[in-house]
Amino acid sequence: MFINRKLVLGLDLGVGSIGWCLVSKDLQDNPLEIVAIGSRVVPLSTTEVNDFKVDKSKSPSQQKRLVKSFRRNIDRYQMRRYKLVSILKYLNMMPNVELMKAPLIELWSLRSRAATVGEKLSLEELGRVLFHINQKRGPQFRIDDKSTDTVYKEAVNHRHKVIRESKQTVGQYFYCKLQNSRITNPKGKSFYTYRIKDNVLPREAYEEEFMQIMDVQMKFYPEVLTPSIISRLFDTIFFQRELKSCKKLVSVCDIEKREYPIPDKEGQYRIVGPKVAPKSSPLFQVFKIWQSISNISFTDIDGQRLYIKKDVRNKLFNHILTKGKLNARDCYNIVSVSDKEFSLDKLTLDGIKGNLTLNQISKALSLLPVTKRNELL
Repeated sequence: MFINRKLVLGLDLGVGSIGWCLVSKDLQDNPLEIVAIGSRVVPLSTTEVNDFKVDKSKSPSQQKRLVKSFRRNIDRYQMRRYKLVSILKYLNMMPNVELMKAPLIELWSLRSRAATVGEKLSLEELGRVLFHINQKRGPQFRIDDKSTDTVYKEAVNHRHKVIRESKQTVGQYFYCKLQNSRITNPKGKSFYTYRIKDNVLPREAYEEEFMQIMDVQMKFYPEVLTPSIISRLFDTIFFQRELKSCKKLVSVCDIEKREYPIPDKEGQYRIVGPKVAPKSSPLFQVFKIWQSISNISFTDIDGQRLYIKKDVRNKLFNHILTKGKLNARDCYNIVSVSDKEFSLDKLTLDGIKGNLTLNQISKALSLLPVTKRNELL
């Protein structure tokens, strides 16, 4: 339909709408016709428009993703609770209605007693404690997670360190804090000023509390709290969904890929071949260095490019490997030219990075003897 024609898509991005138009042109860029035209209106409230103008807005898609994330977390919590209920019913540990409606201070008292050596809880009370732990089990931080605020993460880990140093569990620590913040008004009604919700703890703290509770209570119920049952309860409460594999997102090598027709699907092909190497691969790092060296360009005042010999390229490569980077001054010195006679391309002026993977491995092995480190590298 559009043979010997070119299609041009024009976009008009507004605050609350996107206008678009698809125009066909001939090979000489002369417009021929409007193929299609339309607009997409994004409904925005007055607050959203004002936030957009001061660069504080979140797109409707971002807000939808945020709400969807909350909904998924609620669904996963309810699924964990459903599995926990089935296990507690099987073990006759399901708490009754009175325990489920127990005041918060009594609940934290139960949780504190459950981890205290020599304190025996009934199976129903122990089930209520497990319900409470399942309700709030703390965030789990990944080592490579850079999206979480570092200050927030440090504050959470510091609270955990304080609890460890006090040799208490989460339940014992918070119960003491609540007791110390108790205030009684003139009418004789007591309330507590300490806010547990403001003191977030990492997942590890709740896992340690769970194991402490099981160690104490299994001495009273060895037939019920067997190692297999404890493991099953732990996996139910602290279940963490595995991250989805992203292997399918890795593209096939453009040089070695092949196309094969798919049986019973006329006109369709399957692209197969080896996957591209990750950026962290040492082999890719070496390739990237050589590619950067090949792109180094010295130009004189007449616009003539300087040819860099092979032995000089090898010197540049060895310098990058040993130093970890190549700046413009070192590049001029190795090539033996003057910056007054030749100008360097902008990419090299900004500097060439070295083998980042090798540098990180070298830092990790820095405490080893030189001979052993060289063998491993």
